[in-house]
Amino acid sequence: MSDIQWSELQQRTLAQLKHWEINPRHSNDDVRERLRKSKAKFSQTQPILIGPDDEIYDGHQRVNAWLEEFGGGLEVRVLVCSRKLTTAERQELTIVHHAGAVGDWNLPVLEAWGKDEQVLEWGFDAAAMDWFEDKSIVYENENEIWDGMPEYEQENAINTDLSINVHFASDDDIKAFAELLEQNITPKTTYIWYPKQEKLNLKEYRCVDGK
Repeated sequence: MSDIQWSELQQRTLAQLKHWEINPRHSNDDVRERLRKSKAKFSQTQPILIGPDDEIYDGHQRVNAWLEEFGGGLEVRVLVCSRKLTTAERQELTIVHHAGAVGDWNLPVLEAWGKDEQVLEWGFDAAAMDWFEDKSIVYENENEIWDGMPEYEQENAINTDLSINVHFASDDDIKAFAELLEQNITPKTTYIWYPKQEKLNLKEYRCVDGK
């Protein structure tokens, strides 16, 4: 089988592009809205990858979002594969492009941007921002939240009483301490665990009747 090559940039209309019936990727309304806004503001930043018969190899979500906003007559830039990919090759290409193969986030650098609200609007996952406090939730009287809630005695199952305060004379001392523990410490850090504890995903838990 011949090597895979890609053409120079070409033009196609959205109506010409053919979707993949077993594409495992999908997007919700929020994602499609962000893709439409990105197209309107930045134009097309990446070409759509297609096969010799105009089948989409990469770019399904952009095509779907742009179809809703601009219609099938919109011309987009594409790269055309030199040959038709096998199903296995298309599957591999999909995973390689969308499974984090291009790198991970440097979260301390992202935090230092100071643009938490903006990056959330741009589509970043708040669950990954362990420093972020959602200030959009406001209660007029927080005491009312607990009205009618059951009361119980919580056992100290994780020995939280075993703690000490550590003081530092300089930022360099903080950095050295963080490196020693292999943990990230920022000016907003209020506590850490040693050894490091994995953050619980509270979505996996539910309340049950303890009777």
